Amino acid sequence: MSKTIVEAIRFELEHLTALPATSIVPIKVNPENGFIYDTDGAWYPPLNQKQFEIFSDYHRYLLIHGPRKSGKTFAILQKVIRHAFDVNGAMVAIVTKTIKNAKSAGVWVLLDRMLKMWAQGCHGFTITEGPKTTGDSKMSFVRIRNRHGTISEIQCHSLEHSTEVEAKFKGPAYSMFWLSEFDQYCDEHAFDIFCDALRMWPNVKYEEHQIICDCNPPDTGTNNWIHDKWFKFKDSVLKDDDDKIFQDGLHRILVNLDDNPQLDLRERREIETRYKKRKALFNRFILGLWEQDITDGHFSDVYDESEHVLGNVDCAEEDWEIMVPTPGCTTLIGGWDMGESKNHSFHIMEKIITEHPVTKRQIIAFSVIDEFVVIRTYKSIREFTEICLEKIEHWNNWQLKKYNIKLNWRHWSDTSAFSDRASAEKSDAAITYEASDGQIVLNAAPKYKDSNRDKVKLVWQFLYEKRLHISAQLTATRAMLTNLRSDPHTASHYVKRDDHKHPFDSMSYPIIAEAPSDMMRSAEIGTTTKKEFSGMVISGA
Repeated sequence: MSKTIVEAIRFELEHLTALPATSIVPIKVNPENGFIYDTDGAWYPPLNQKQFEIFSDYHRYLLIHGPRKSGKTFAILQKVIRHAFDVNGAMVAIVTKTIKNAKSAGVWVLLDRMLKMWAQGCHGFTITEGPKTTGDSKMSFVRIRNRHGTISEIQCHSLEHSTEVEAKFKGPAYSMFWLSEFDQYCDEHAFDIFCDALRMWPNVKYEEHQIICDCNPPDTGTNNWIHDKWFKFKDSVLKDDDDKIFQDGLHRILVNLDDNPQLDLRERREIETRYKKRKALFNRFILGLWEQDITDGHFSDVYDESEHVLGNVDCAEEDWEIMVPTPGCTTLIGGWDMGESKNHSFHIMEKIITEHPVTKRQIIAFSVIDEFVVIRTYKSIREFTEICLEKIEHWNNWQLKKYNIKLNWRHWSDTSAFSDRASAEKSDAAITYEASDGQIVLNAAPKYKDSNRDKVKLVWQFLYEKRLHISAQLTATRAMLTNLRSDPHTASHYVKRDDHKHPFDSMSYPIIAEAPSDMMRSAEIGTTTKKEFSGMVISGA
């Protein structure tokens, strides 16, 4: 594969870098499938016009934004491989939120397929080692022999939180980064560290270095550092020469569903239907607009009691219909949020695993079976635990008597539960353990800078896809889903610190802990219906 083919093809697209006339090779577009091909007959990766624009862009800081299934991932992967093959001793890092994201039908799986495509089609392209995962770091990598006869390496890293970036990337040097869905884990400080790590001198030229970032427009709209950098700063008028150098390196490419001619029309309509009820989400995920998602409450546009609340308590208590564990349930989950002397909340939930009837992919759902919420009323943590234990024993007895199944339990709480309180000289976790005679062992749910925001997103996603159902008698939970809001005066608090925060926390801790991290991308899986949850029993109290 000649250097001119992969590096210097000129195509009449708006944002391609100007190249010397001697570098131009003739290319055409197949009108039937939209693929670009080389008229000289040399091997060329299958790319449509928008993918080719991405593939051929050499700006140092490239932002690619647009919805899933638009074809951008395929183009970026081809670009990563091209870089590894063309650059002498290239070192490429693919960064995702978790390694699981990359390997569960994600970018690392697709990379393996693309590497085999190149090995078969491109003369001189050889995989020398991998893809494989190191035993210590769990970092995945693949090594190839590049056109210069040296070895290039492509790595896959996880970065769940921006605070981890300094430890992982401040020392090593790289010729290219691909920050996949980077809005989920990368803040401006982390991005600066990635920029500093782009420094493989002298064997890699300055113009060969590149950081590729991709994302959907975040729910903050234009009020975030990504928009500030790639839109405001990029489009501003500058006088400082150093700033101009950085500004010239910034570039953005919008990709939408129309740019993927291989996307089946039926699939496109299905994707659009998922978001049509929510204008802001449609504008962000389908149109690629940087629009802020503003509602009266976090779940006001998606929470529907007729859809999400199961059972009936509009009658005498002895006639109530409520949710109970499924007949085959062996494990229930407890969610805990505890205050100093008041404002405690506890939830009992069941995690249900089903299979989507069409895609056959695994679907995780949650049923919220019971609650105990104490707001603005004094109750010690020991007293609170003892009442929660009574509820636990009630459901233990129910499942044992009804189905002869002995339940196992997992409990999730905030990380603060493991810090000693000055007033008690013990942690909440220790007090809970003692008060339950060792029956309740708390685990720390993930907590980081944006964990409140991510919990809201997860709960919203589960509600939207009809994968979260609440028993009718849970008044505090229903009120929370109706009224939970953010604090407009405190940017660091995505959840307003009012009475509804506590039941939100206790319900969302199990969700963020038990749901796989790729649930943020679960719109690709599809939605469920009540019918698919027929295993959940509705019974008298």
